[in-house]
Amino acid sequence: MSIYTEYRAKYKKNLIRLTQSWAKFRKLRTPDELKLFHKECVFILHDTSTFELAALHQVISSMKEIAEEGLENKKQSKQIILEIDWLINQLIRGNQEDNDPFLLATPQQDVNQNIVTSMKSHTSVIERATKPNIVIIDDQKSVGLALIKMLEDFSFHARYFESISEFKEAVKAHEVDLVLLDVVMPGVTQEAVFEFANELQHSGIKVMCCSSTFTFDVRLLAVRAKVVDYIVKPVNTYILVEKIGRALGLQSQSSYNIVIVDDQESMGTFYKAVLEQAGCTVKFYSSARELFTNLDDLSPDIFLLDLMMPDVDGLEVAKMIRQEHKFDFAPILFITADEQDISRLKAIDAGADDVINKTTSIQSITKQLLMRLERASKVKAFVAKDPLTGVLNHGQIVELANQAIHSQHRRKSNSALAIIDVDLFKKVNDLHGHIMGDKVLCALGQLLSNSVRETDRVGRYGGEEFVIVFEDCSLTDAAKKVQAIKQTFSKLKFGNEPNRFSVSFSAGLVDLQFYEAVQPAIATADKALYKAKMSGRNRVVIYNSQDADNADGTMRIS
Repeated sequence: MSIYTEYRAKYKKNLIRLTQSWAKFRKLRTPDELKLFHKECVFILHDTSTFELAALHQVISSMKEIAEEGLENKKQSKQIILEIDWLINQLIRGNQEDNDPFLLATPQQDVNQNIVTSMKSHTSVIERATKPNIVIIDDQKSVGLALIKMLEDFSFHARYFESISEFKEAVKAHEVDLVLLDVVMPGVTQEAVFEFANELQHSGIKVMCCSSTFTFDVRLLAVRAKVVDYIVKPVNTYILVEKIGRALGLQSQSSYNIVIVDDQESMGTFYKAVLEQAGCTVKFYSSARELFTNLDDLSPDIFLLDLMMPDVDGLEVAKMIRQEHKFDFAPILFITADEQDISRLKAIDAGADDVINKTTSIQSITKQLLMRLERASKVKAFVAKDPLTGVLNHGQIVELANQAIHSQHRRKSNSALAIIDVDLFKKVNDLHGHIMGDKVLCALGQLLSNSVRETDRVGRYGGEEFVIVFEDCSLTDAAKKVQAIKQTFSKLKFGNEPNRFSVSFSAGLVDLQFYEAVQPAIATADKALYKAKMSGRNRVVIYNSQDADNADGTMRIS
């Protein structure tokens, strides 16, 4: 039996009693009425725990705590009314929705399933038991076969069909994850092609158009058929792989990081509870000073600030955040009761992206935040990426490595850095051409990205060199991971028969705890890499600087 059928009617009566009790206190403002309101909060709290209503539990708990502060004379009636009025109004607005956001619970079995799903989605390509199944439908056989070869090099299963009818006869829906569909085929109208695409979408199969036709009318049909993306021929390998990964959730961000700053703790904890229910990771700070004390350890995807705060207002906080380069692409949103246009303009001038009124329903606020987060993450990823390989570019990986060093010293944790270099890469270019060389680099970049944890960072340092920063990871564990990636990479095949070939790489690793800046760490890792090259290539060398008597450190080869 669902939450709605079992509990909503009861909750509606409880909410009426709660608001009536609150109205009496607002009118009389006596301790006795506040005690009665507190009692109503305690009554509702019992059910919120039973039905696992986390957001509702947080709101009612906040009101209960505010009432207790009033009864203990720690908070004046005016402040109590200001805070509880806002929370009560949020509950009332939520109850007017078809799906009350405060009555959404996650049953335990769903929690367990989510954990399993999350674990599967973050399993590396080295350990993944099954590969995504891609189908190509294209009347040009040469194009279809070329796409199959391209996708197989990136660890996808791919099948080719010359027509939609051939596909329907041979394939069952559960066997396909995504279809690459040409929109122009003989004997089939474009309307029929997109009707077929829409049918696939409804059956749970992702559809991506892949065509040399990219007119306004065709693009509109694609949007109306709800295809997930559109690739224009000739196909760029990296863009195709990235778009497929995004469509299938192989590169998706499992949780957005949100930082909230609000001097009213009840409001801050309210937003924290609701946004955590939406799947976000939230840090709440009740003052600007508290935020900046912890800012170096934070990597938020968005800042949610109160515009009016004592001592340091939100505008000043926004300007201080924008002073730090690492937050250039992090959106800043203000939530405020001030609806004046001049306040909105001042906020935008201070570096904010938008201003949301506190009277806005929590559902609308959540939707706005999630849409902005998704868009901002795409912009940030695009700017930060190396255009060929899709991993972080030189500047980004160096900056993140530097941050890892400083963070490690503050948190007394372990971190490691690996520098990876493709063996005999010049020979690949000379024998097989620069296009094939680019393909090798692209394959390595994708393999590295998909083989490490979300907390690790992969970047292209330059040429055929890549850097991995392993945070909260011992040097030995980092070396084992690089060794596993190396073995997988050496099994990949490039080119066409009879000229298929394999490529290897060498790597050098260092423990970041012995460095104060990134350049000395990379220089030392480069020494270990050189040792790997001189020892026969296709190997991993660890530089151990714990030997204080040896200025060059010690090397361990694996």
